[in-house]
Amino acid sequence: MDPQHLLDLRLKKHVSEYRFMECQLEEMTFAMESFADAFREEFQTDIASAASRSIPVQTEGADHVCSGVGGPVEKQSTEADTDPDPDPDPDPGVEVEASEPPSRLVRRLYRRLALALHPDKPTGSATAFLAVEHAYRNRDVLKMIVIAHDAGIPVEGMYAHGDDVSASTTGLRDKIARIKSSVAWVWYDALEADRPRLRQAIVETLGRFKM
Repeated sequence: MDPQHLLDLRLKKHVSEYRFMECQLEEMTFAMESFADAFREEFQTDIASAASRSIPVQTEGADHVCSGVGGPVEKQSTEADTDPDPDPDPDPGVEVEASEPPSRLVRRLYRRLALALHPDKPTGSATAFLAVEHAYRNRDVLKMIVIAHDAGIPVEGMYAHGDDVSASTTGLRDKIARIKSSVAWVWYDALEADRPRLRQAIVETLGRFKM
């Protein structure tokens, strides 16, 4: 058995999961943004009442919709590279947003992608280069690999035993969970037969936030 091939297959699995979650988050965000006006209209009186009591009422935009109205409510539905030389540190001019230092894999990916995608290069792309820098600042290793795959830049052999890529999916998973726990999403995702009871639960949730 080729150990590196096994590692590459595992990385392929992680990348597939990341792509799926990116698509899921995009779909849910679009749905919530499209649904915001209808949700606001449905609960206009209750939202206005909550706002008058200084309760955070957030029903617009991806980040805001995630918080729903008045916080989460319990759902009442019944439904379910093989470079021999070690890579140097990345460009010191890059602003680092993440608190932890970049891992070996992140440094190697950043160097390879930055060299290939820099706007001054024949194969460069300003958009892709900025995406790489953003992913680097956030230590989003799987996003960097997705960018590499989309640009046709080989990364096989770069993933080694001990490399942790789980943090990349954690952020996406948290965003998805936040949307799913919002009052607005629970209402949007509910079965029509469950909405009368669910509406009462949402109204009661708002009522618990009296000042």
